[in-house]
Amino acid sequence: MVKRSGFLISAGVVCALLLSGCGGDDQSAADATPSAASVGGPQMLLERQQLTALDQPMAFPKGKNRVPSVTSRIIALEPGQQTEPQLFRSPTYVYVLEGEYTVEYAAGVTKTYPSGTAYLEGVNTTVTGKNATSDLMRVMIVQFGSAKS
Repeated sequence: MVKRSGFLISAGVVCALLLSGCGGDDQSAADATPSAASVGGPQMLLERQQLTALDQPMAFPKGKNRVPSVTSRIIALEPGQQTEPQLFRSPTYVYVLEGEYTVEYAAGVTKTYPSGTAYLEGVNTTVTGKNATSDLMRVMIVQFGSAKS
């Protein structure tokens, strides 16, 4: 329990450092929109978000020999490009840096997120990201999970 608690604290610190502050409430990820930033202050994105884009409760993978891990990356897609299908098994934070990000879920749901949107990606379902616009699109993806040691 101590390792898990320490991981959650570490994950929160890493996310805060990456994003320069988070805010929001426990609303559905589809309804989450950033608040207006005060002059000189951080822009609030998500705070204590507990639901994914598909309204799934957030949970970390469990099991013997699991080691906490954080992976982050920025994906840039030119107009018409798309990602390979991805499967996220642990909480994944997504922030649309530029453009408009369209996501197709294997569950038959398609959602479009404009620049400045922060949300938790759906878990245990295949996700394909697309740039359906005529402009460059960039998203930051931060995966919080536990890898087998």
